[in-house]
Amino acid sequence: MVNILANFSVLISGITCGVIIFQVSAIASTVFKVLKPEESSVLLRSIFPKFFKLLIILSIAFLSVNFFNEEYSSTKLVTGIVSLTLAIFCLVIIPITNRSRDEVNQSMFKFLHSISVISTLTILILNFGWIFTI
Repeated sequence: MVNILANFSVLISGITCGVIIFQVSAIASTVFKVLKPEESSVLLRSIFPKFFKLLIILSIAFLSVNFFNEEYSSTKLVTGIVSLTLAIFCLVIIPITNRSRDEVNQSMFKFLHSISVISTLTILILNFGWIFTI
């Protein structure tokens, strides 16, 4: 049973990385190439909350699997807690980011968008990197 749960940790991190890479490479890039700005705004405002909610669910699953596996390595705990915290934070700032875009407050929008991008990259790096510490 312990080995199966250990494999689930790797699987969940792999899914997390795959979701992030797919979001960046397939969805976001395609939206800007295919849709008009008004259309892309509506679609992205629908997709990104779901994206961060999925990252929250995956982070909770990752932490839960490690808890039930009685795996308390600092690397896994940091990966799970930081991933969860950043995904929640990104979800919370979405309405503020959207409002700053609507009010043409470019400096605030760029700042919040940068935080969201850096947070997402951090989640990706942590979930990819911890696997190599096994």
